[in-house]
Amino acid sequence: MTREEPSWEVFLKDLKQQCEDNNGSKTISVIVFCEEEDTLKQFFKYIDAIDESSNSNLLQEVPVVLSPIGYYTKEITTDQGWQVELNISCMPPPWKTTSIDLIPLLLKSEDPKSSMCFILLVDWVKEDQSYWLEDMNELFTKCNQIQPDVSKHNSLMMINSDYCKHLETTHARWSASTVDFMHQSLRIMALNLGLSVYSDKNDSVLATKSAAGIPLTGEERKELSDLVHLESLNIIQGSDSLSKISMIDESFPTSAYSKDLDKLRQDYANTIPQMKTRDNKATVETSDTQESVAIPDVQEQLEHLYNLQKKQSSTKRLQQHQQQQLDSHQSVIQETITTAIMNGGKHDYNNEALEAATISPGEDDDALDSLVDNIVQRHQIS
Repeated sequence: MTREEPSWEVFLKDLKQQCEDNNGSKTISVIVFCEEEDTLKQFFKYIDAIDESSNSNLLQEVPVVLSPIGYYTKEITTDQGWQVELNISCMPPPWKTTSIDLIPLLLKSEDPKSSMCFILLVDWVKEDQSYWLEDMNELFTKCNQIQPDVSKHNSLMMINSDYCKHLETTHARWSASTVDFMHQSLRIMALNLGLSVYSDKNDSVLATKSAAGIPLTGEERKELSDLVHLESLNIIQGSDSLSKISMIDESFPTSAYSKDLDKLRQDYANTIPQMKTRDNKATVETSDTQESVAIPDVQEQLEHLYNLQKKQSSTKRLQQHQQQQLDSHQSVIQETITTAIMNGGKHDYNNEALEAATISPGEDDDALDSLVDNIVQRHQIS
């Protein structure tokens, strides 16, 4: 991708064009990668806050589970008036093989015209920063090979990023120079891989909104942007450069590292303190026969879950419309009663029609919860 046309701009053009061609509606397939469920839950809080008037609430509708079968839908109305549906799938490690191999199956259940966002969530409070650069390189190198002709928005998003200052002020191994080295290393890797980089310190909602592929206004982009502080770093893909990265610390060999990413990863691993060691997550090994049975089963259930959530969303919109009609009907009845009382009239009002119009709760929520639980129990990759 050329500098004149960064992938983020191509993604936005594609999004805008498809919204215009589809009466202002659009589907974005969001694949989220992270290590821990509590990190995912924090991210979902930010997603829900993008459009608080939305009928869909990720943290209330279904259990949040970090599993390749974790699948969630969020409907958002953008500032442009577009109706955007985020179909969010969640992937735990190991990303080299097991989880990554399921992505084509997930995308097969999606609208073929949907745009794609890949987001790597990293969490400062986990104190596993020494692994982040390698995670970025391994994950997005493979993600970039998936449907290479489709516009994608790839992002690194740092959760609980205000913890950065805590490390710098309370741990001797985290000096200002260490923070600067990490800052510049992450940006060089992101620049080479074509990633946006976000943090949640200054404005978690705007950062999440942009990471999920929802367009920001010019004012929002200006408000979000920060190329100076690691704890509040927000750089949309296409807006960074080696010269900007060099401004953090001119002694940092920016150009040399950009040409030798292996050397960068080695020096990063030697420089960034390893506060905590990750548990070794064994890759799930299956025979060819087992794979041929398991994968179609996963695909079938994903498609069923997708269709059920579509039905659930439609049902909620219908119920909302019926409730609005009911409220209007109640208002007319109340106004009639008030007028009659003021006029001294005596009337017997039958409330049967009103009771008949009451909306009974649907059964889709329970069915969806049950389906998610069953799928997770059968297919969760630890």
